[in-house]
Amino acid sequence: MSAASPTLVIVCDNASLKMGGESARPYHYFRIMRSRGIDVYLVTHERCRKELQNLLSPEDFTRSYYAPDTWIHKTLWKMGAPFPHQFRISTFGALGMFLTERWQRKCIRKLVPEKKIELVHQPTPISPKQPSAIHSMGVPVVIGPLNGDINYPPAFSYMEGGLVRLSVAVGRFAGKVLNFLIPGKRKASVILVSNERTRKALPSTHAKVIQLVANAVDLKSWDAPPAKSEGEPPRFCFLGRLVDFKMVDLLLEAFKPVAKKYNAQLDIIGEGDKRAEWEALASHLGLASHVTFHGWKKYADAAAIMAKADAMVFPSLRECGGAVVMEAMAVGLPVIAADWGGPADYVGDDDAGMLVKPDTKEGFVRDLTASMTKIAADPALARQMSQNARGRAEREFQWDSRVDALMKVYAEVLSGSLSR
Repeated sequence: MSAASPTLVIVCDNASLKMGGESARPYHYFRIMRSRGIDVYLVTHERCRKELQNLLSPEDFTRSYYAPDTWIHKTLWKMGAPFPHQFRISTFGALGMFLTERWQRKCIRKLVPEKKIELVHQPTPISPKQPSAIHSMGVPVVIGPLNGDINYPPAFSYMEGGLVRLSVAVGRFAGKVLNFLIPGKRKASVILVSNERTRKALPSTHAKVIQLVANAVDLKSWDAPPAKSEGEPPRFCFLGRLVDFKMVDLLLEAFKPVAKKYNAQLDIIGEGDKRAEWEALASHLGLASHVTFHGWKKYADAAAIMAKADAMVFPSLRECGGAVVMEAMAVGLPVIAADWGGPADYVGDDDAGMLVKPDTKEGFVRDLTASMTKIAADPALARQMSQNARGRAEREFQWDSRVDALMKVYAEVLSGSLSR
């Protein structure tokens, strides 16, 4: 082993480009490490097998292992389907993940002597309260970067029904108990966190805690040349799952006056249980000819649609990370986002986007409209902000730099140079 290149296992519930930004992280870590010749193995879930077989080279695919999708997993999924997203994830989803980790733990304990594994890295789940069963491997365990413990802004607390509020409160209390009974986080060598908010949310642990930004973007996948011609009407886009906390309903309300005044267009890329409701809302608002729902798209297809836009609008109000913000900036789009959670960290203050404070519902909608109007009314400003956005993505948001930072952490763990 060299200090920079240990033999390691990456273990996660999902490694996928189709299941959101959290699931993409383990895949990108594995992909880049293998491109550097690092001796790394991937342990994930059976639901990812088919996709990874298409994404990975035959040689790299032989380095992946899959927890079975048992009848219990399937039953938990069906039982959770009728419930709100947050409740489903913190209850049925957490139980399914624990079952997966039990199998993964056994798998890794076999791999350690067989493959001479020196370190285990569990990048997901990213919740600081979610217990980890990945412990007592006989080698150091690194967990994270974690990112979580975010609530709705006070003005939008109504978004959490009684069931969700109860599940979150019970889940956070139960997390303290479960992290004692399932001691992965207590026994880890290092826990990585994305921000101070997440550090404060961690259960009691003996691990060294290091702050490290989690999300990044594959610039090659999102390097779409600008496809908008001079003189075309203003165009905006949204990229993400169509679920309640993404607040696309408020985006549609905010977009209406911009569409009417500037003949603007809005592309909505993504799938989710709110799609039919929001399509109906767009029609009700008289926006049927101004709004296109594209559904889920592959990276290249999504980038081609986004390249026609002047800006991305991302009004999500419960976003710990927000990888799509980085992806939009990689395409060269300034981002209009809520000044709340992860997106606020990524947009920054260098004229690569605009942040809108979610102090009240009415004010939030009004200020989203004002931000889109500013872009629509000033093409020169839009072009300058586009250049700033792409420049920031190139400087700060590349996966290679994230892996570089991880390799430094691995080396420090294995050299024993980290002080707690």
